[in-house]
Amino acid sequence: MKKGMPTGPAIAFMLATPIINPIVLFSTYNAFTTLPIMMPLRAACGFIGAVVIGALASRYAKGKSVLKEEKAPACACSMHQSGVKRGKWETVKAVIAHTNAELQSVGMYLIFGAVIAATMQMAVPTGVLMSIGNGRVLSIVVMIVLAFVLSLCSEADAFVANTFILQFSSASVLAFLIVGPMIDIKNTMMMLGSFNKRFTVRLIITILLVCFALALIASFFLGGNYA
Repeated sequence: MKKGMPTGPAIAFMLATPIINPIVLFSTYNAFTTLPIMMPLRAACGFIGAVVIGALASRYAKGKSVLKEEKAPACACSMHQSGVKRGKWETVKAVIAHTNAELQSVGMYLIFGAVIAATMQMAVPTGVLMSIGNGRVLSIVVMIVLAFVLSLCSEADAFVANTFILQFSSASVLAFLIVGPMIDIKNTMMMLGSFNKRFTVRLIITILLVCFALALIASFFLGGNYA
């Protein structure tokens, strides 16, 4: 985005990447061998959700930058800078320096978010949330809350989600699988460090509402026992 990519496509890329990639889809397929429809549903909802949210993010931005830091980064991975051609070793060193700068800029938010996520996992009894997770709407809401609080890696969350399949509807488990990679405690902290506060709040609310709508629509096709 600092190099000129529009807000909408950048946000869509950010949200789709943790869901629509071979490793995550393969792990989802293996986690739900008894419910194979879950993998293509996760991919489809992740794609649709990312596109819709990205389009809405473009409207929120209104053609203006939503970044906290406006200065464009130096293109450390470029072979050319200021008209001077880099050698191969200089390019490698520049890429390493660029990577180090990126890690430093997001690292503190990632660590702080991980601490908060771990604290929430210890403080919020999962059994309490599961006990109220009945009903078409309420079960989806509870699993969305769990996805946000647990802050699991998208490469492993399918195996955790599979443990809820007997207590929650398939649609609510689907909500868990699409919300978690898009927005959780760690992602929230990192977005607050990159985007302005107003845009971040609107984006988070949009993610939650769009994912809820997708899971609710899916509930009418997946079926399940609802109170």
